[in-house]
Amino acid sequence: MKRLAVLFGALLMVASLQAQTQPLLPQHRGYAFEQPKILSLQRLFGLAHGVTLLAVTCLADGAATKSRETLLLAYAKWDQAQTPVIEEAERTLSSYFFGDHAAEAKWSDIVTAIGLKNNLDLKPGSLEMVAACDSLPDTLEKSRYNLRQQYQLQTLASRLAKVVTLEAEGEACLPQLSESSRADLTDALARWRENTAASAEEARATLTLHWADAQLDGTLEGWISQAQEQGSRAAKAKMATGDAVPTCAAMSSWLSTQYSDPDDDFKPRP
Repeated sequence: MKRLAVLFGALLMVASLQAQTQPLLPQHRGYAFEQPKILSLQRLFGLAHGVTLLAVTCLADGAATKSRETLLLAYAKWDQAQTPVIEEAERTLSSYFFGDHAAEAKWSDIVTAIGLKNNLDLKPGSLEMVAACDSLPDTLEKSRYNLRQQYQLQTLASRLAKVVTLEAEGEACLPQLSESSRADLTDALARWRENTAASAEEARATLTLHWADAQLDGTLEGWISQAQEQGSRAAKAKMATGDAVPTCAAMSSWLSTQYSDPDDDFKPRP
């Protein structure tokens, strides 16, 4: 399997990075907090990197007291289940970080661009290291390491946040508009809410049941409150600066475009 090659190839990762004379330079660095899909894939890539790094270290250092075969089989099973998400993360992040040079990007290039570590914080040979290695097969069975489930839940969280943000932005805009513009926005918001109500309710219901598995900071209630505050701030800022797309005056038209789709951030781009 591809990731098994990465597993053993990662043994040379640090040395390779140090020996690189002309490293692939990223167009961006760090986490893309303003781009929900990119940020989600960065988080999942980081988790996959951490799992791989731990497995590499356990196998290389012989830190596990259990058999190497048990660890390899557990990793292979986990890898097979998570491959679609990991490969999407590699493709998307390669394009995001390296643009026209995406095809040249390696796993290690993405690691460097995000700013991930190439070493574990666990001391080799320590009791903590042995415990981590011995528990890895069981750990990989936990929902925290189900990248496909996390990606689905984070997609729903992004959808719900966008719905709440746009609702708050629209409500904050209404009092600041002329009577005719206010009427247009009221009608546009009603149509948009009708179109998004079912998907927003699905997201809220699923996240209520599985919020912990989404591996996002804070609580669902806090996530919603933060989105509401963001929408209100956006409306005030746009009215103050006259910024475009959407200003409060243009929001009624903007709500009929694809960009107001709560899932637009996660849809494939041509």
